[in-house]
Amino acid sequence: DFFLATTWAPLNGVGRAELYLAAVGAGKLGEDSYPLIPVAQLIKTGEFQYGKILVRGAEATADIPPSDICTIGENALISLSSVVRKLSRKYTKDITVSAEINSIQDLVRTPADERALLTLLILREGTRTSSPLIPYIMTFLLSAHEHIPSAWDHTSADGAARRAGLVNVDGGAALIMAADVLRKAIAKDYNELAPRAIEKLPRLLGLTGPDIV
Repeated sequence: DFFLATTWAPLNGVGRAELYLAAVGAGKLGEDSYPLIPVAQLIKTGEFQYGKILVRGAEATADIPPSDICTIGENALISLSSVVRKLSRKYTKDITVSAEINSIQDLVRTPADERALLTLLILREGTRTSSPLIPYIMTFLLSAHEHIPSAWDHTSADGAARRAGLVNVDGGAALIMAADVLRKAIAKDYNELAPRAIEKLPRLLGLTGPDIV
């Protein structure tokens, strides 16, 4: 079952990427992912030689002519609307949660609200044993924070160490400064949205009900 967290948890990053591409390429992640099938069939993931080191990445399995065009619809990507659509299908028989999902359009007032709520929903779905978002979360987000400076908390030992590693890198100080500005803006967005989201979506966010976080 590709929507169970336990299917992905034992795998490393390369293994998760390979499983994701195999599942998408075989059309196993639902109709929303069908536009990704030709893309998945053209990509091979793994560790590749780059100079004297191995780097994790992807390469094409065949030459791609410049004239080839692949159109990927919004439903195949991760956005607030596509996530809401997936959750609506999952909870179609749960009247309470369905009502909360239907209220999301009134909750989102700005693009900042949209980004913050999308993050909250993804974080929530990532705590479930099963979710339509599990393949995406486990493949792309499980260790993403390790490579995003704005996600490094300077008050934690790990975050402080990662920030210190950038100090002597060319442009590192400027990158840390920009990351701090972004982190502050993100925190502001969350602080403004979270109280309203908690009030409107207690079941969906796992604050009440049978599956409290």
